[in-house]
Amino acid sequence: MGTCLETLIKGIKMKNYVEFTIIKNSEVSPHIIMSKFYNKFHKNYENKNIGVTFPEYIENKTLGSKIRLFSDNIDELESIKNIVGNDDYIHCTKIKNTPEKINEKFYYKKHREKNKQYLIKRFSERHNIGIAESSELYEDFEPKKISTPFVNIKKGNSFFRLFVLKTDKNENSRKKFNSYGLNSISLPHF
Repeated sequence: MGTCLETLIKGIKMKNYVEFTIIKNSEVSPHIIMSKFYNKFHKNYENKNIGVTFPEYIENKTLGSKIRLFSDNIDELESIKNIVGNDDYIHCTKIKNTPEKINEKFYYKKHREKNKQYLIKRFSERHNIGIAESSELYEDFEPKKISTPFVNIKKGNSFFRLFVLKTDKNENSRKKFNSYGLNSISLPHF
């Protein structure tokens, strides 16, 4: 039985969406195109309340070749569409109304890669102890290999991996998306 979109999103009305599809190309990998798209989106986000979903997301494999941007503000979607959709390798739809009846909802959030040095420093700061003492506690620590899908984000002159986790669990009550369009706000999956 379908559930109304407004019930799914708990008062946040993401009434509109636009979909982007990566056009298959033998010269450029889909991952590079996705990363380029996401960098443009992130760079031009500017406090907009736009949520991102990946309809073809496959756990531990890929984000897929489609991205949907959701917002209750058509002007925000139009603005972002004009910036990120202007690419030879991406097909962009018109802005559409989100279907009224949705059976599934998911949260897309940033998945943090926890390396040993980060954890040592964080533990040291939180517990007001020295780095050497904190290092001893993490002596046998082996970080888990993250297989979550990611995009490469450019920050200054370097790049980092933005791992994206799809889940049906909400662990955060924040009602706004971060500058990557991710957070713990449920968005429709169709």
